[in-house]
Amino acid sequence: MSATAEQYVQAMRRSFQAGRAGNLQATYQLNVTGGGGGTWAVAINNGQGHIRAGPPDRPDVTISMGVQDYLEHSDNEKINRTI
Repeated sequence: MSATAEQYVQAMRRSFQAGRAGNLQATYQLNVTGGGGGTWAVAINNGQGHIRAGPPDRPDVTISMGVQDYLEHSDNEKINRTI
């Protein structure tokens, strides 16, 4: 069974590295379109990362892509083979 966009979003939550976030304060809106997609709010503030389903009130950055592009982009194994 293939991974879903939701599973990759949850993986982002588990792999957040506070030390690498530094002083970043930003809110992202992630729009993944197509079957199995969705919209998520990703907030980084004071060294903490928060992700929730649905759009944020005021995103600083909006990232939109189709579900297949998102899944391919999020596939670390595939990314590591191309670097």
